[in-house]
Amino acid sequence: MSGLAVTLLTDVDRGLPLYLAIANLFVVLVYLFHLSAFRQPAMPPVDGVFPTLATGGGQDWNAADSARREKAAGLLLVFLRGSFCADSRAQLSQLAAMEGELHRRRVQPVLISTESADHWRPLYTGEMVPEIVELCPADKRNRPFVAAGGAPAWLWMLGRLAGSGAGAVCRPSCWLLDDEAFVVWRHLPDNYRLPGSGEFIRGQLVRLEE
Repeated sequence: MSGLAVTLLTDVDRGLPLYLAIANLFVVLVYLFHLSAFRQPAMPPVDGVFPTLATGGGQDWNAADSARREKAAGLLLVFLRGSFCADSRAQLSQLAAMEGELHRRRVQPVLISTESADHWRPLYTGEMVPEIVELCPADKRNRPFVAAGGAPAWLWMLGRLAGSGAGAVCRPSCWLLDDEAFVVWRHLPDNYRLPGSGEFIRGQLVRLEE
């Protein structure tokens, strides 16, 4: 694409409209191949303890406390990009479809994003009640899990007009923890369009028994 752009730009007879078309194409390519992909920073390792996170309400969220509260054998943490994201909504539907397996293995699903729980409850179609955690984008403890400018440009602009920080989203990932919050398995996709299907996640639940 770069070679084509250079060739066209050297043809001075085509005029300004071509320049504008190439500029628009460049912007689209940058968005598709750069802004839409999240490079993961250093994340908690397998066999390590999952860290305490900071919620939007100014409280600490601890995975071990959550497991004890739910009397769960393990937790499935699903970091969702946003309710505006079709891939996040599809993953949510797939999680609802596998809740029978989660219930049988006593695994509590936890949905984590930078949005309030009210955005997610109407989208979850299962019978189980997942825990929903809203992260504070500004807290440094959440930095590995949050992309400050990861929202689409249109949502960021609407947030700016409304005076909110709508530009921050979660980096999609999945984490399987035991009841003491040790990481048993994790999935860190390179792109938000590959968050991990329900069947893929279902196949990892057996790791709690290993």
